[in-house]
Amino acid sequence: MAKVKEFAKRIDGLAHVHRLKIISVLKQNSGKEMYLSEIAKKTRLSRGLCKIHMKKLEDSGFVSSKIKLANRNSARALRYYTLKDFKILLSPEGIVKEVTKG
Repeated sequence: MAKVKEFAKRIDGLAHVHRLKIISVLKQNSGKEMYLSEIAKKTRLSRGLCKIHMKKLEDSGFVSSKIKLANRNSARALRYYTLKDFKILLSPEGIVKEVTKG
């Protein structure tokens, strides 16, 4: 049952138009990391709303993030996001395969 719940969590991570736009922006950036404000600007979302969707995408396993210092002389840290490679087959057969996995 844990595998089915994990599969459902991943599907749920994609189940919003803003998250699909974010994935598209990250992919169009050739897999390079992007700062939250860059993503928000390109998707025309507020920074706060974008941050909520980035958290959901990260929790679902579609993006990863890391924190970097803004520059050497600053204590300001920035979170950068990178799209992870993934492939999900959404078909009755694909769902059966995921549900019946060990």
